[in-house]
Amino acid sequence: MKRRIKYYCNEYYKTILFVVFLIIMANLLDGTVFLDQIKGSEGVFALISLVLLFITLNKQIKSYRIDKFENKFFEMLKLHRENVAEFKLGGMANREIFIALIREFKLVFQFINSQSSICGDNEFQKQRNALVASYLILFFGIRSDNNSTLKNMLPSYLNTDIDLLFTNLKSYGDEYSKENNKDKFYYTYYDGHQSRLGHYYRHLFQMVDYVNNCSFLSDKQRYEYVKTLRAQLSNYEQALFFLNSLTPLGIIWWHNKRKKKKGYILIYKLVKNIPQDFFKDNEINFDFVSYFKDENKYFEWEDYCMSEE
Repeated sequence: MKRRIKYYCNEYYKTILFVVFLIIMANLLDGTVFLDQIKGSEGVFALISLVLLFITLNKQIKSYRIDKFENKFFEMLKLHRENVAEFKLGGMANREIFIALIREFKLVFQFINSQSSICGDNEFQKQRNALVASYLILFFGIRSDNNSTLKNMLPSYLNTDIDLLFTNLKSYGDEYSKENNKDKFYYTYYDGHQSRLGHYYRHLFQMVDYVNNCSFLSDKQRYEYVKTLRAQLSNYEQALFFLNSLTPLGIIWWHNKRKKKKGYILIYKLVKNIPQDFFKDNEINFDFVSYFKDENKYFEWEDYCMSEE
């Protein structure tokens, strides 16, 4: 709201300053001749014409900015769709893989909770650390020889032998995949998805950041453009994005500490459409989000009077 008021004030100030500039320049060039002329009807009409010309030019500039912005925004949106269309995993493609990734995450989350010593002083911290550790394993993978990043991060969340954890998790994932995944749904679990998801989330952030930084748009306009992007995300995409945002990899979506501002996930409610029963109580507790958000309500189902935003 403050940004929108400031924008409109600036536009009025520009018009007023332009009129004052014309009067001053005319007096400097013609002395008092301009003042004498402006007293007549022709002078008044001339001044009004100049003001209208300025307003017209200003509107054309705004229209040009919007057109230029939309061309880039929809080109980025097209690129997002193409990126998703290129996703392949086993015999799956496109948005299908997000269903598989959520299933893979749930499996490792279940294993971590049952087998590992999780760091934390209370149950809330332990559950959050289990969630973060599970997503990091999903993201980086445990089968690559070059998994030093993952090994360095996990001790902050799990108090266990990491190499032994990897060995047991490999066997657990292989057995589950063979028994439950047939045909196109069969693939090797915990091989890592950094190459897919890293680029995917970076591009999402660039899109939202681009919209947010366009100062000539109002708050409502920015929200509507980001809403268009949000509409492209399936429930499974939003759910995986939500999990990513709860880890150090995506914390900037909630709070941008560098700029000391709340993040885009709060401003534009990027995962508000996740159904309440998407995660079962024994899987993920949505109370985790209270650790980040600074509002009483965030998801659609938190408000019985759900408005279309």
